[in-house]
Amino acid sequence: MGGIIAVILDDTAGRVLLEGFPPRFMDTTRPEIRYRKTVPIGEPLKLIDRAGKIRGRMAESWAGMYGPDETLLAKANALYMDLPNSPDASSLGSFGWKVCPDEQVQDTF
Repeated sequence: MGGIIAVILDDTAGRVLLEGFPPRFMDTTRPEIRYRKTVPIGEPLKLIDRAGKIRGRMAESWAGMYGPDETLLAKANALYMDLPNSPDASSLGSFGWKVCPDEQVQDTF
């Protein structure tokens, strides 16, 4: 189960970097996962991400996984590096991804 949580947090933390200007496709170079509580199965979870420092081809970001009672279950800090020859990320819809403004996200949970 820990591997699945790590993948979800890595993906969430990386996606926040796609919304930068310009959007960026990046590879994880240093993930740091902290498990705080048991993640329930079959319960709704909330994922939050935040972009951190961006320096040249490198960027940092954070993601948190919260349970139904808003308790932080796991978190990730990660360092990412630009992919060489990455595809154009300006059209996220072509990948089936949707990014909601913060006010819309709050209505979803």
